[in-house]
Amino acid sequence: MSIRVPRKNISDRVSDIRANENGAVGITPENPGAAPAPNPGASPNPFLTSAAIEPRLSRTASPAKHPLARTIRIGVAAALLFALFGLGVYIVGWYRSQTHLLNAARSGAHNLQALSDRLSLREKDGTGQLPAAPEKDLAWGDFVSLFRMSSDAFKTFGSLASLAGELSGEMDYLTRNAANFIFDHRGAELLTHVARVRDILQEMRNQSDRLSPLINNPSGVFPFGPEEYISLRLELDQFSRFVGTLYDWLKPPRRVAVFLQNSSELRPTGGFWGSYAELDIQNAELRNLAVRDINEVDRGYTDNVVPPLPLQVLGKRWRIADANWFFRFADSASAALDRMEHSSIYRNSKTSFDGAMAISPRVVADILSLIGPIQLPAAKVTIDHTNFLREIQREVQSERVERNPYPKQVLGELAPVVLDRLRELSSEEQKQLAAAAKRWIENKDIMLYLRNSEIQQLADLLGLSGDLAELPREGNVDYLAVVASTLQGGKTDLVINQTVTFLSQLNEDGTIADRVEISRDHRPKNSDPWWYKAENNAYFKIYTPPEVELQGAQGMWDRRLTRKSDASEPGYLADPLVTQSEAGLKDFLTFPGVVSFPEADRNVFGVWNRVSPGERSTFGLDYRLRSYLPPADGRVYQLVFDRQSAARSKYRFEISTPIGYRWKENGLPVFEFETDDPPARLVFALTLEKI
Repeated sequence: MSIRVPRKNISDRVSDIRANENGAVGITPENPGAAPAPNPGASPNPFLTSAAIEPRLSRTASPAKHPLARTIRIGVAAALLFALFGLGVYIVGWYRSQTHLLNAARSGAHNLQALSDRLSLREKDGTGQLPAAPEKDLAWGDFVSLFRMSSDAFKTFGSLASLAGELSGEMDYLTRNAANFIFDHRGAELLTHVARVRDILQEMRNQSDRLSPLINNPSGVFPFGPEEYISLRLELDQFSRFVGTLYDWLKPPRRVAVFLQNSSELRPTGGFWGSYAELDIQNAELRNLAVRDINEVDRGYTDNVVPPLPLQVLGKRWRIADANWFFRFADSASAALDRMEHSSIYRNSKTSFDGAMAISPRVVADILSLIGPIQLPAAKVTIDHTNFLREIQREVQSERVERNPYPKQVLGELAPVVLDRLRELSSEEQKQLAAAAKRWIENKDIMLYLRNSEIQQLADLLGLSGDLAELPREGNVDYLAVVASTLQGGKTDLVINQTVTFLSQLNEDGTIADRVEISRDHRPKNSDPWWYKAENNAYFKIYTPPEVELQGAQGMWDRRLTRKSDASEPGYLADPLVTQSEAGLKDFLTFPGVVSFPEADRNVFGVWNRVSPGERSTFGLDYRLRSYLPPADGRVYQLVFDRQSAARSKYRFEISTPIGYRWKENGLPVFEFETDDPPARLVFALTLEKI
C-alpha cells in the first residue's frame, strides 16, 4: 500500500521532504547551500547541499553548514552584468561573508576576550580556579598556550570582522544600485566597486592565513573546525579569482547573444530559438542592444553541416535556428555561436561572440508583471504578463503572412520600452526583481555560457550553466531527464497537458527496474489559431544512467526516417558531438520505434510521439540497471532528476523498496512524490531500513 507523503512541510510550488529527527532528508532541490526554511508553511529555501554527489551535484542529506545562495539577471538588456556580478559576487560574497565570516570573526574575538577576562579574574581572586567560559572550559595549559597567541588572534579576528562588514556594505550598495549602474552608463563606477570587492577578498585571504595555527587548538575559540576552515579558504580563493577575472572581463568590448526560448515549440534547452538579442558591453556598460530574427543570421549561413537524423525531417542542412539540439546548454550554445560567426552577417566584419544566454518566457512575464502592461502602437496591441507569449506569436505569424522580411520587429519595439521601465524601478521593486531572479535560476529559466572558462566554472557551480548532474562512479544512483523536441508540430506545446510518471523498483538481487511513462493530452481551444491546432510531432530523448538494459516499450510512433544528407557527400560537414552519438546508435528489433545512443555521459533512449488535437497519447519504456551495492540496512538510494527548461508537465515519482525493507524517511515500502513545477534539479535521497 502506498501512502502519499504529508504536505505539512512541502512548498506550494516546489515539493520537498525535510530532515527527520535523525537529520536525514528524503528529497532536496539541487542548488548550492542554505539551511531549510524555518517554518513549515513557507516556501522552503531551495539551497541545500550534499556530499553524496560531487562536484556539480553537491546536495546532501543534512543541512549545509555554509549557506551558498544564487541569483541573477535583469531581463534581456541587463542580463549579463546582473548575472555575472549580481549573482556571482553579491550572493556568494555577501551571504557567505556576512552570515559566516562576520559572525565567526566576532565569535572568535568574543571568546578570546572572555578568556582574557577569566585570566584577570584568576589573578585577582587567587583561587587558582577559572570561572566557566561562555563557549568552552579549558585546561590551564591550553589556556596559557592560547593566551600567548591572543594578541595576534585579536587583531586577526578584528580585521576579518572589519573586512567582512566592509564587504557586506559593498555588496549591499552594489545590489541597491545595480540597475542604475547598468542603465545609466556608470560602468566606471561599477568597475571601481568591483575592484574594491576584489581587494577586500584578497585581504581576507591574507588574514585567514594567520588563523591556521589556531584551527587544531582544542579551545573552541576558533569558530571553525579544520575541514570547515579549509573549505572556507578554498572558496575565498575561488571567489577572489572570480572577481579578479570578472573585473578584467568587463573592461574590453564584449558581445553576448541572448536567445529568447519559445516554449510553445519545445527544443532540448527549453524552446525554439526564433529570436535573439545582441548585447554589446564595454567598460561594464551596455553599449548596444539589437533584437534580431534568427532567420536573418540563417540567411547568411552557407555551411552544409549534417543535422542529427531526427532533425532531417526539417531539411538536409543544419540551420542555426535548430542548433539547440543538445540538452547540455553549453553544447547547444557553443554550436550556435560557432555557426553564427560563420554567417555573412558576422563573418564579413570578423565579429565574434563571448558567450550566450537563454531565457524562458517566464522571465519576460515576471518582468512585465513588475513593470506593468506595455502598449505597442505599431502592433496595436497591449502586452502584459498574461498574454506575452500568445500575442508575440500572433504578431509574428501575422507579419509572416504579410511577407514582412522582419517579422520579429514587434520584439524590437518592445525591448526599449522594457529597458526604460527597468530604469525607473524603485528600491523595493529592484528587490522584487532580485527575488524573481533567484526563482529563474532555481527553475532553469535562465542559462549562461561564456567562453571564458573560469567565469563559466562559477556559472556551473551556481546552477547557471544548464549542465547535467555529474554522477558518481560508485553508489546506488539512478538518473532521469525527459527532453522533448517538437518538430513539424506548430506551436502546440502551449496546449499540451503532459504527465511524466517514473516508477522504480529496487530488487533483492541488486537490480533496479525502472519504468518511464509519458501521457500527452492535446487540448487547444476552439478559438485558438491554427498553429495551436496542428498535430504535435515530438521527438523525445529520455536520459538514463550509462549502463541500462531495455526490457520493454509500448505506444511509441515507429517513425521510419531516411537520411537526406550524410557527411560522406561532397561539401557536407559532420558535427563532432553528433558523430560521437550516432557512432553508438543502437536499434532494437524487438522494440520498434526505439533507439539508444550516448550523449553527455548518459544513455539516451530516442522515441517519437504524435498526438492530434483533442486526442490523448501514452507511451512508456521499461529498463533495468544494476546497482553498485546490494540492498542492506542503512544503504542510501538516490534518484537524480534534471528538468527540461520551460517544459510544462506534471511529474510523479514512485520508488519501492525490496521485500523486507521500508524507507526510513517515511516508514513505508513506497515513496511517492508529485509536482507540476519542479526546480532545475531534484535529488531524492532515501535510506533503506530493515523491517
